Amino acid sequence: MSEVAAAGGSGLTRHIEAHLAFADVWHTLLFLAVVWIVGKIFHKCGAPSLVGEILVGALAGPQGWDLVPNPTALMLFGEIGLILLVLEAGLDVDLQVLKAIGLRGLGVALVGSLAPLGIGIGLACGALGLGWQAGLTAGCTLAPTSMGIALRVLKTCKVLHTPSAQLIICAAIIDDVIALILLSQLQAIAAHRAGVLYLLQPILVSVTLVLGLGALGIVVVPRLMRCTISRLPESAQSMARMCALGAAAFGLIMLCDVAGSSHLLGGFLAGLCFCSDAEVRALWHHQVKRLLQWLIKLFFAATIGFEVPIRTFGDLEVVGHAAVFLIALLGKLATGVWAKPLSCVNALMVAFAMSAWGEFAFVIATAGRVARLIDSTTFSALILAVTHPIPTCPHIPTLYQHISHT
Repeated sequence: MSEVAAAGGSGLTRHIEAHLAFADVWHTLLFLAVVWIVGKIFHKCGAPSLVGEILVGALAGPQGWDLVPNPTALMLFGEIGLILLVLEAGLDVDLQVLKAIGLRGLGVALVGSLAPLGIGIGLACGALGLGWQAGLTAGCTLAPTSMGIALRVLKTCKVLHTPSAQLIICAAIIDDVIALILLSQLQAIAAHRAGVLYLLQPILVSVTLVLGLGALGIVVVPRLMRCTISRLPESAQSMARMCALGAAAFGLIMLCDVAGSSHLLGGFLAGLCFCSDAEVRALWHHQVKRLLQWLIKLFFAATIGFEVPIRTFGDLEVVGHAAVFLIALLGKLATGVWAKPLSCVNALMVAFAMSAWGEFAFVIATAGRVARLIDSTTFSALILAVTHPIPTCPHIPTLYQHISHT
């Protein structure tokens, strides 16, 4: 009798577990569908789709209504998406554009990063009375420019191939490297180790890796690929190219992490090594691009969105701090003076495109929150500030086009 009862009990347990498993699958699929739909709606309205994706994650995640099962797993996939996004940024580097723009692009990147960095630190420590670690985290969050959003604005305006647009792209590439170095610095501070040398280590290591491995990848890897790939059967060449890219990514990500830099810098350098190989870029866009698009949606909706304390956005202190942080936009807008040729329309184009905060701003803010360098109020204010719609408002492209026609 007891055996029958036990058998019935185990059957009921399996039924309940199967039902719960189905419920988890159903809720996860529903979450993904809502993320996709809301992202499309925001895109159609002229705002970045990532804002809608983060909003869905914040509302449905652990900080909101807690409707999404296994949030940690989704956040992990989002982290993988971020690594692939950084790798793609390295692949998309155009060496000819970098050579043509030269020091002007470096100037835009430095002004567009260091000016808001300094303004952000001053605002956080001076106006808001935060400590130096929180101030540095705020400044680092406000420093990066979103290459993806900047590209979207330029494409919308149909000016992607103008000299000023190429200047913006070049500056955004350099800006990504600066953002990775800043992230490495924050991670060093979060380790709570004393000593000036330890604090300088991430900067020295990152600059050395960028210059050394970057030059090595640009000069040596293309020649090595041409010598080895051509000897393989044609049917195996595509697989060999992707395997080489994967091996470089795994190796450099581990190397940068062990050396005290950011593992994301390793992903960028891996892509940079193959940026001159048109076949690798074509294979990447053909085989990885669609998967990457979904992983990036998970990054914004889960990795970032689940960490957003959505309930605090109605707090007047959070809103006030966010308004203060928006002043750092002046540092971004100042990049308009580097436009080439310098005119009203070109200055506006550079200024508004460079004022787009995006991917790395969220990454740095989240890293600072996880490392407890900033409190929840400051984190909420930074997230609220960096989602500003200024560079992607529908009237901005219209303004560009109106000025250019007049």
